[in-house]
Amino acid sequence: MKHLLILLTLLIPLFGKAQNHTSSNKSKFSVGANFSPNYSNYHMSEPDSKDFNGIDWNAAFGFNTGMSARFTLLKKWEIEIGIQYSRQAWGFKNLDIVTETIETIGTGNVQYRFNYIEAPLRVNYHFIDKKIFCYVTAGASFNQFLDAKTKVWNNYYSGEEEVVKEDLETIGYNKSVVALLGGFGVGYHFNNKLSLRFEPLFRYSLTPLLDGPIERHNYSIGGQFGLNFQV
Repeated sequence: MKHLLILLTLLIPLFGKAQNHTSSNKSKFSVGANFSPNYSNYHMSEPDSKDFNGIDWNAAFGFNTGMSARFTLLKKWEIEIGIQYSRQAWGFKNLDIVTETIETIGTGNVQYRFNYIEAPLRVNYHFIDKKIFCYVTAGASFNQFLDAKTKVWNNYYSGEEEVVKEDLETIGYNKSVVALLGGFGVGYHFNNKLSLRFEPLFRYSLTPLLDGPIERHNYSIGGQFGLNFQV
C-alpha cells in the first residue's frame, strides 16, 4: 500500500494538468463498480517437483469486486485506480483418504483460497472512442494479503460425503504482493454519463506465495464487468 500512495502522490499533479488542458463539456473523471469471475491457478518455479507425483492438481474459480476511478490525461489515454476484494484459488483432486492403519477409505478434493485487498493501477489506451469504444489496458496491482482458507470435499467408499472448511496456517506467507495485469476492453455509452465495460484481463503475481526453493505464483484469467458514471 505504501507504493500505491507514492504513485498517487506523483500522479495528482498530472490529473490537475489534464483537467486544465482539455476544454470539453464531457467530464474527464468517472467512477464505477466492477465484478469479475476469474479462472485461477498457480505457476511453479520447478514444474517437475514432487508436488505433481501422482497428484491431480486443478484450477478453481476466484473473483474480484470493488470500485474504480478514471482520469482522462490526453484524448485517448486514461489512468485508472481502484480498490477491491480479490480471491485467488486452486487445489488438488482425487486425494486418497487414509486411516492411521494405512487403509484407504475414500477420496477427497481440496481447494485453497487466498484472499487479498487489491489496489490496481492501470493505463488505458482507447483506439476506438465512439458510442461503442475499445481499448487496451496494462498496469500493476498492489495486494495486501488478508487470510487463506481451505475447503475439502470428502467422498467415502461407504457412500458418506463430508465438506470441511478450515483456516490455513499462513506463517511465512508474503503479506504484500505485486502483480502485473493486462488485457483489453470494450464498452458502450448509454448516454453522456453512464457506460458499461467488459474487460478480459490476465493477472500474474510477481511475488510468490512463499519464499523458498520452489515458488508458487498465483495467476488468473477473468472477464470483468464494470458500470461507470461520468462525474
